Amino acid sequence: MLGSQAAAAPPRSPLLSEVVVALAPALDAADHNAEGHALRTAVAGMRLAALLDLGPLASAELFYALLLKDLGAANARAKAFHAFGALAEPAERRLRSADLTSARDSYALLWALLAARAPLARRLRNAYDLLLGSRRRVTSVERARAKVAASVVIEMGFSHGTAHALRSQYERWDGRGRPDGLAGEAIPLSARVLAVAQELARLAEELPPAEVRARLAAEAGARFDPRLVALAERLLAREALLDELASEDLERLVLELEPAERRTVLSAGRADRLLAGLARAIDSKSPWTAQHSERVRGLAVGASLQLEAPWQLGASGRRCLARAALLHDLGKIGAPNGLLDHAGKLTAAQRAVIRAGDALAERVVRRVLALMERALPTDTFSALASPVGHGADTEELAPDERHELVRGLVRLAERFDALIAPRPQRQGVAPAEALARLREEVQDAPPAWRAAQRALERFVASPAAAGLLAPRRFDPTTLVAV
Repeated sequence: MLGSQAAAAPPRSPLLSEVVVALAPALDAADHNAEGHALRTAVAGMRLAALLDLGPLASAELFYALLLKDLGAANARAKAFHAFGALAEPAERRLRSADLTSARDSYALLWALLAARAPLARRLRNAYDLLLGSRRRVTSVERARAKVAASVVIEMGFSHGTAHALRSQYERWDGRGRPDGLAGEAIPLSARVLAVAQELARLAEELPPAEVRARLAAEAGARFDPRLVALAERLLAREALLDELASEDLERLVLELEPAERRTVLSAGRADRLLAGLARAIDSKSPWTAQHSERVRGLAVGASLQLEAPWQLGASGRRCLARAALLHDLGKIGAPNGLLDHAGKLTAAQRAVIRAGDALAERVVRRVLALMERALPTDTFSALASPVGHGADTEELAPDERHELVRGLVRLAERFDALIAPRPQRQGVAPAEALARLREEVQDAPPAWRAAQRALERFVASPAAAGLLAPRRFDPTTLVAV
């Protein structure tokens, strides 16, 4: 019998899929979908994959495509806003799948574009382009969605098979889709499965089973691969799929559907790649915020190296700080571009709309950071290791103090970058003026925030900050993707 209680086993490292599943609610918000939509799409898609017997590799590539399908949504919505003005939600969705060779689809889209909140001259130009022109603007929106999604997923470390599925998810079986006009078997099978799965999941959220089957059948041979529609109808007839889509434990179900042979333990380096890619997708929401999250990370981490005792962070603390900085704008991923890029002063009500996603983002970020804290350590991000004078990966701060210090560093870095960068309603201010404003703002703040402000001032004054302070100019009609 042991004389003392055995030490508790350390928590296991999380799987990559656990982190991606934890991010799913934010990706739902990016495309204004109901929370759980991506998870339901994953369930439907993996059940279809099982009937197709794709094999472990192709199934794993499809698994992540199903979960990450909306990575390009923020950029596409921004492109649509700058091209067409503020569109109603049904019109946003019609842009993706409309058959522009069909008079019915074209006229339905025409009235939606004419009803957009935009100057009359722009609406008329868009109508001409749709009916008599090259349809360049409509195509450009879906090309943006496809390009950003495929680029970001590669940056995150996923396979080209996953990227191909995301790029082609809105192609049509009849060849009248976008971005490349692929038809039939030329469309990657994973993209065809994704297309059917997400439509099935969306319809099942709103309609009874018979209507879901009827809607899918009506698009067989047009939007969707008829063989996949037939398989979806088989699944729906069994009713088990609908029970799964209505499950209150969707996350567990999705994680069980990942091919066991391809499950990957999350490493620290992969965690940082994942968040760096997600930050690019978030920042592509507006031309005014291109690479904003990366600059906030650089400012926050740079300031952390200037902290005086006893506020110094160890390497693990700086990794947490860098990740929090990359995710600081997650709550804005679904915010309307009509407000994000508004040229005038925003009202309190408009600011509240922009911040409506903050509660969801805080829940997602807390969970993701907690999972990543347990990721297998790597030397991928050695720049975050302690430099001379900041020796060991230890810190004397209590957890609450560290949390408050990280919040302060991220918030001050975000405010500083926002102040020195131009925005639609104003020019950027000089770094000295931005620091002076921050100094006033933290006068009554907690000690951790005041320590963060002093560290940020020291970093901004150092040569290491020069690249982050370079003047920037933006063209509000041009969206920088990735």
